[in-house]
Amino acid sequence: MKINNIRVVKSIFSIPRKQVCLSIVFLLAFLHFQAGLQSYENEKRIMLELKQLWGFQSWNSNSSYCNWDAVSCINGSVTGIRIVGGQLTRIPPIICRLKSLQWIILKGNNIIGEFPTYLYNCSKLEYLDLSSNQFDGPLPSDLHRLSGLIHLDISENSFSEIPGAIGQLSELQYLSLRFNLFNNSIPREIGNLTKLETLDISYIERFKQATIPEELGRLKKLKHLMIVRSNLIGEIPDTFSALSGLQTLDLSANLLNGSIPSYLFHWKNLTSLQLEGNQFSGRLPMLAANVQLMGKTQQTFSSLSGLEVIDLSYNHLNGSIPSYLFLFKKLNTLYLHDNKFSGSLPRIAGNLRLRTLDLSSNQLSGYIPQEYDNKDYLFSNNLNLCTEYTNYYNQVRLCSGKRRVILPIVVPVALLVIVTLLYYRVKKNWKFSIDQFMWRKKRHENQDPEWMFISFQRLEFTESEILVNMTEENLIGSGGSGKVYRVGVNPNGNFLAVKRIWNKRNLDHRLEQQFLAEVEVLGSIRHSNIVKLLCCISSGNSKVLVYEYMENQSLDKWLHNKRRSEKAITASAHCVLEWRTRLQIAVGAARGLCYMHHECTPPIIHRDIKCSNILLDHELNAKIADFGLAKVSAKWGEMETASAIAGTFGYLAPEYAYTSKVSVKSDVYSFGVVLLELVTGREPINRDEHINLAQWAWKHHEEGNPIINAIDEEIKEACFLKEMSSMFKLGLICTSSLPSARPSMKEVLQILLLSVTC
Repeated sequence: MKINNIRVVKSIFSIPRKQVCLSIVFLLAFLHFQAGLQSYENEKRIMLELKQLWGFQSWNSNSSYCNWDAVSCINGSVTGIRIVGGQLTRIPPIICRLKSLQWIILKGNNIIGEFPTYLYNCSKLEYLDLSSNQFDGPLPSDLHRLSGLIHLDISENSFSEIPGAIGQLSELQYLSLRFNLFNNSIPREIGNLTKLETLDISYIERFKQATIPEELGRLKKLKHLMIVRSNLIGEIPDTFSALSGLQTLDLSANLLNGSIPSYLFHWKNLTSLQLEGNQFSGRLPMLAANVQLMGKTQQTFSSLSGLEVIDLSYNHLNGSIPSYLFLFKKLNTLYLHDNKFSGSLPRIAGNLRLRTLDLSSNQLSGYIPQEYDNKDYLFSNNLNLCTEYTNYYNQVRLCSGKRRVILPIVVPVALLVIVTLLYYRVKKNWKFSIDQFMWRKKRHENQDPEWMFISFQRLEFTESEILVNMTEENLIGSGGSGKVYRVGVNPNGNFLAVKRIWNKRNLDHRLEQQFLAEVEVLGSIRHSNIVKLLCCISSGNSKVLVYEYMENQSLDKWLHNKRRSEKAITASAHCVLEWRTRLQIAVGAARGLCYMHHECTPPIIHRDIKCSNILLDHELNAKIADFGLAKVSAKWGEMETASAIAGTFGYLAPEYAYTSKVSVKSDVYSFGVVLLELVTGREPINRDEHINLAQWAWKHHEEGNPIINAIDEEIKEACFLKEMSSMFKLGLICTSSLPSARPSMKEVLQILLLSVTC
């Protein structure tokens, strides 16, 4: 038997070596094919089960799962699942039976419950995004079992505690914890995440006087650090001097104190430094190249830092303003307003390339050097500061002395320039021609004898048709500034809205200014979400504005069930606005505001955004109206000081109400209140609770109450709760107390559009 075995072995080895190798290759290929086929069938069963559990009709069972939306594959194996803004309410544990799964993105869904610890079984998971869901409870103490994670985003949930185990996710490069309900402090163990490049722990309102852990100074690879509005106290740790690779440092809207470290101004990579809204005090640090820099020394210093944005506003900083701030060659935005800076302005600013500079509300003195002559700079509310040549800056007095002798020359020249510019602006924006600019005289009962008629669009009616029909039976509204009429202009039933600003004695200055603002703004812009001004008719004592007619009147009459006028055409306002319509209205109004802020040059600030100034046409499309308080800004983002507070309580941004400072971010705040009205159904001011809607919403959030409890009962449907929750959170961000913490209208519109497409 032994001899036979030897013979068999010899016979096998007698086969040519080449044939043996080929046989082995074919055998291995066959086994690999069989394994791949088995793996494919296994993953197909898992994906079909996920399809059933999630109820995805769009996933076609007859096609390969690798061709399904939201699924990514490599060589037939599922490596990623991305479902954003859907209606998922859970994550099935079977998802981790996909052995090649590397990333899971389920942001913007309705997933509830505690953190899904069964994700520990996803052995190759590197990227996990569960943001904007409804998770709650503490993060698990064994979170470190997700040891392969590179990216973790659990922002905009209701997690209540951060465990120290988070510091054991040693591969982590991105960590976002913002907008949660954590009630403990920032774990020192985060300092062990030595590969971390982005850390965001912002808007944690339930942190109770948390300090910044010194251990964060170990994060040598950190590029972006954001801890905004999280009740931080104490000073910036000395260990932060090691974070020289930072590109963004945002610690705004906290309670930090002490001095601002000098090393922040030496970091070459830092582009954005935002420390506004804290309690920093003392002088800004004096650097080596601070005074009278010339030649190579100046060039060396100016290239030292890549700073583009510096915001140190709303602190207690004092002393003189260092000249080195004006030497950073990439700096485009510098906010130092609302501090206690004193002394004169540095003359070195002739080399400055800033687009936006705000030094208002300080204690500066002396005169404004000529090299600062830029309309985008703000110096108001510095009592001892003056300008030499002209009163160019708002609320800055003229310097006394011999320099004023040139005023008799400057003023007439300036007036001539202004008149010339106004002429060309009117000619360009309103596109007037000899045929379009008409003077007509009309005698009418109880009206003024002489009228001027100016059209902004091609019209199919005359001013006489308007004036004759401004009668009591056509009256649909009245207020302190005048009356509004519904006027029919042809047999087809087309109507116009006619607003008459009228005073029997004299048109007072305030109403005159409102009329001019309305004409200036609406006469020069065209947008589908801004009400059309068709023409204006004016005389000495009366001003008449003619608009397109909005059949469904204003949004507030729908939301708050206010009693309709007997002259109203429909009773539709007694009906409930369904959620999808509310969302579309929000998008339409946001489009109009976005156009005003970002596409008009210069930008236009409305200053009175509210539900009653958002009108609805016959299809409930939103259009922004009433530009009587509108202000043309010198530059986007610039804070300007209004001559008087104007607007509506409950919608006024804090900086506007308390300091008269207004900017496009003031409109964002007011729009945030509108969003909160849309989602909660509440009015902007509740007299019984002695609190406005924005304050109530923030209190509701900070106390850890579920957002679902704040949603309007008339529209509360499970399938839309995620969208409603997102709008509530967006309303919160828009109504942040600091303007810098609010998004732009462009960002607001993008977030709303995401909700619509989902």
